[in-house]
Amino acid sequence: MELITGNKYKSLIILALFSGLFWRLELEYHGWRGLLWLGSPNNAVPISYCLFLIWSLPFIKLKVSLKILFYALIVLLTLISVYSIMLTIQNMYLRGPLGLIRMFERPSIIKTLIRNSAFFILPLTSVASFYIIKAFKLSIKLKSYLLAIIGVIVSFPISIFLLYITDHKGGADVIHSIKSGFVIPFLVFSFGLFVLGISNNAVKPDAITNKDHDE
Repeated sequence: MELITGNKYKSLIILALFSGLFWRLELEYHGWRGLLWLGSPNNAVPISYCLFLIWSLPFIKLKVSLKILFYALIVLLTLISVYSIMLTIQNMYLRGPLGLIRMFERPSIIKTLIRNSAFFILPLTSVASFYIIKAFKLSIKLKSYLLAIIGVIVSFPISIFLLYITDHKGGADVIHSIKSGFVIPFLVFSFGLFVLGISNNAVKPDAITNKDHDE
């Protein structure tokens, strides 16, 4: 753990690059064509996520029982977020006879909500994360919080730009920024900045929450 805390940014960068590379290698193994990557077993996601949680352990200063509950809630939010993203992608890019059938089966309002579920669920999970941190009497530095949000927002334009200048197969758009794995390192690094801003020390002027945590 000292190796992680002593080299927190270096270890975060290594983890981010590893996650992106692992994602891409597994994608190439299962095949690039269409949406096969959504249905194929993708070990890169749970393995990289577990490694991220392990990396974050030294920075979350809670008693063991509280830490278990804290991480259980974070995992639950993650599952909700991932499911909404996958659902949105599948419905936005569904093609063929099944896609046509679903277009006629669903009322337009339901279809619209499903297609765009990620766009309102993700902000809600972000807000929920803040209140979870507050509920456990932790604090997060405003600078880290803002940098993490900005990092997530700019991850996609940067990834799309990299796809464009490299003339990557499939085109330069949001779906291919995820599929290609280009966006993964940027997202992991942004989430890491969020974790590094969490503290249970005496609150400083730039902290969002205003309570100390008693060990």
